[in-house]
Amino acid sequence: MMGISKNGALLLLAVVLSLGALATETANAGTITVTYDLTGSVFNATSPLTVNTAALVTGDAVVQFTTNASGAIVNGAVTLESLATVTNLGSGGLSTLGLSGSVAANLAAPSSGTLTGNTIPAGGTANIVATGTVNCSGTGACAILLGLPASTPVNETVPTTLGALTFGNLANPISSSFTGSQPFAMNIGALASSGTINLVGHAIATAVPEPGTALLLCAGLVGLALSGRSRKRP
Repeated sequence: MMGISKNGALLLLAVVLSLGALATETANAGTITVTYDLTGSVFNATSPLTVNTAALVTGDAVVQFTTNASGAIVNGAVTLESLATVTNLGSGGLSTLGLSGSVAANLAAPSSGTLTGNTIPAGGTANIVATGTVNCSGTGACAILLGLPASTPVNETVPTTLGALTFGNLANPISSSFTGSQPFAMNIGALASSGTINLVGHAIATAVPEPGTALLLCAGLVGLALSGRSRKRP
């Protein structure tokens, strides 16, 4: 394989450095995508019965922030790209009832808001798709009090208005976090249920593809190759 000449390597290095400087000046402003683990969030059904004991939430949320020319998160457009939860139901608020099963709730479309300080105000709209199975036990209590059979499938798409999200430590996105309260309303069979999911998110991953960084990395590799060729010569 033909090696690159010293002059060719120097020319390539100069081009890459120039592109890197240009990208650093003009293309660093953009977006940063952060994935948050929702472990620690809690599902609270408040109507027509209370369900919150052991109804813990697992899943993740993906948030896309606006960044400035230095790559820092700034006030601007924020997009909640997805929100996925699995709620494990553990008990009912009535002593004669026992609920079990799980319900997965997924945001069906992105929702945008404007970051003010460190908060995205409530008001973004999207659809939530809820699927799963709710099991109801008790001596006839489910049928008598709630009109539910022993096992009820859940499969519906419902519009929702997203609650406010407040972020902490945005200066270091990889260790940032957020809290919020997401209202919901869905049908469990013939039973209309509503409440909130108290959200707690901790950053688990970031994707920060800065064009200038990538070009400077290429420049470094070219320089390293050139240095290696120089050392091999007598």
